[in-house]
Amino acid sequence: MKSKVELLAPAGSPDAFYGAISAGADAVYLAGNRFGARAYADNFTEEQLIDAIQYAHLFRVKVYMTVNTLFKNKEMQQLADFLEPYYLAGLDGVIVQDFGVLSYIKKHFPGLELHVSTQMTITSAEGASFLKDLGVQRVVPARELSLEELKTICAQGIEVESFIHGSMCYCYSGQCLFSSIIGGRSGNRGRCAQPCRLPYRYENGQETYFFSLKDMCTLQLLPKILESGITSLKIEGRMKNPAYAAGVTAIYRKYIERYEKDPALYCVDKDDLEKIKHLYIRSELQEGYYTKQHGKDMITLKSPAYSKTDDVLMNDIIQKYVQTPKRILTNAFVRLHVGEPVLVRIDTILGEEKLSVSYEGEIVQEARNAPLTKEDVIKRFSKTGDSVFEIHISDADLGANVFLPVKTMNEARREALKLLEQAFCEKQKESFRLRRPLKHKEETDFLPNEKASAKGSFYDKLKVFVLNEKQLKTVTANQNIQNVVLPLSLAKQEAVLSFLAECKCNFYLTLPAVCREAMWDSISKNIGLVNGKVNIKGYYVNQFDSLSYMKKNGISGEICGDIHLYCMNAYAATEICSYTDSYTLSVELNAEEMKHMPMALAEIMIYGRYPLMNTANCVFLTHGKCQKKNGEAFTLIKDRKGSMLPVIGNCTESICYNTVYNSVPTSLHRNASVISSLEPHALQIRFVDENPKQINEVLSLFDASFAKNHCPSESFAYTNGHYKRRVE
Repeated sequence: MKSKVELLAPAGSPDAFYGAISAGADAVYLAGNRFGARAYADNFTEEQLIDAIQYAHLFRVKVYMTVNTLFKNKEMQQLADFLEPYYLAGLDGVIVQDFGVLSYIKKHFPGLELHVSTQMTITSAEGASFLKDLGVQRVVPARELSLEELKTICAQGIEVESFIHGSMCYCYSGQCLFSSIIGGRSGNRGRCAQPCRLPYRYENGQETYFFSLKDMCTLQLLPKILESGITSLKIEGRMKNPAYAAGVTAIYRKYIERYEKDPALYCVDKDDLEKIKHLYIRSELQEGYYTKQHGKDMITLKSPAYSKTDDVLMNDIIQKYVQTPKRILTNAFVRLHVGEPVLVRIDTILGEEKLSVSYEGEIVQEARNAPLTKEDVIKRFSKTGDSVFEIHISDADLGANVFLPVKTMNEARREALKLLEQAFCEKQKESFRLRRPLKHKEETDFLPNEKASAKGSFYDKLKVFVLNEKQLKTVTANQNIQNVVLPLSLAKQEAVLSFLAECKCNFYLTLPAVCREAMWDSISKNIGLVNGKVNIKGYYVNQFDSLSYMKKNGISGEICGDIHLYCMNAYAATEICSYTDSYTLSVELNAEEMKHMPMALAEIMIYGRYPLMNTANCVFLTHGKCQKKNGEAFTLIKDRKGSMLPVIGNCTESICYNTVYNSVPTSLHRNASVISSLEPHALQIRFVDENPKQINEVLSLFDASFAKNHCPSESFAYTNGHYKRRVE
């Protein structure tokens, strides 16, 4: 019986792939040798991957390729050549993060399913419905969502794929710049160095691993997950070995089938829980965010290391699943009569359809000495060697005194099996028979539809971001500042509203960095409250969820793409700007790469602490100091090198979250002439924890460097970010 839900297994290597299929996976996700978010996995060569697709389809197993990194311009030009052979081989779907990649594949690879990666940080029905309207078949929402939130997304009529087992990031996937900024290895580019697994010190406390989540295991929750409407249950682990992929897949297959057989009798055996604890688990197990918003019990704290594996268990799994390939059962009939060609007919079932092939070989001879017996024929024709088929001889029709050389019998068996495999492949090709080789696009196809360059003075273009009332009053006191950006949650406060109404600046509001289902009512109420008293010029959105919400509800004003609405290539920027009035240039681009982006609608961050992580789990709560009742929270945490990272608790949101910032601001004041020559749409200065004195110093510094072409010495520590270095 075909399961109602798909069990999706990881494969970071060919052995893991074949082991997962043997263990019962309905689908496997993997990467080619480029563009996957696990660049350090033992990924597939082109030949290996095409073979894997064909093998999987023999068992009606689907194959999804991860193309889930952010692309640079040159890589966009390589995408068609990279993807085409897999497309023609019958690849079932691609998992993507980059909006430019999504749009390009939709246009040039018809019939290929589009799955949106968890790296796109979809957190509500708004984002899911937006993507569905664009032709996306499936969404992998943020791992931080509850079962109830996932049900709401399922109700949009889009397939939902959700993680049920494996490692978990502390940050909302796709909203993490930690590894990129700290070590130059970008998680958005598949090269995360996992700085979150290192120890940190909270205020004056001891060093702990409070950014390191325990691994997820949902065996106990499986009935509720199966009843939620989720389409695909995803096991994390492309960086892990074949025994993990096969072993975990086998256990979840067992319990999916147990539930489907009789939900009332569902229970998890203690032996299986013990087995899974010995398959690459960090510390203890936890059930993820399905039934909770956050919690100290989800964190490893003492050690992020993997528990010791059970070598005996691992060897058993390798022998059972990896070294013993899965086979397709067939029935065969053999007919041998003197003077007639040997006949081999093989029957099997493909789905609900019977498949039958026949092969006629050489002429059967009359035996000179010992004739063949039925036992001889059954034994010889039952051997299948490395074939994926297992033959059961239902009958052998032997005439009198027949003989056929062993070599001839082997050849007849091989040729019959070859015909069967070809018949299988032809049946599987029916679903993608219309796919054709691409007419490859010229490089000019990837150039943006550039509008006229944005003219204007430094202050015409400058937008200053603030986070609190004191910063707001300091910035607006500067007569040169024309555009101020502040959080919606700050603007709604009565005292702030009154102040804003008296100011002559243009105001923009930022929606929460993460917008979840329960937040829309308060967001709508607050927008209405502010719009009624203050002239708001526009809004900054960080996700496709908030972008969709603004568009669907017809909220007036500009829509500006924020930092995590990533634009790393010109194709993505152009596509996103078909929905927005501007975009924020990716902070992971260097100076040379910036030159090849469409600048008429680009905003460049020239000063500010980069947000390293937006997190559902709470640093303050982990240390027993929830600040919800205070409405705000701020602390500094220390890393191993003594650097201090500011952490802000966004406690006023209906679903709160933390933002961890870089220890020093990025400041491009010494690169004013080059940045100005790009003629961007806007320039951003973002304040996080700066006091009035520091704010005025920064504004004076940028006034001198950008407005007056003179750069005095700065008195604060800063970094150039990625401006002068290339991110991996």
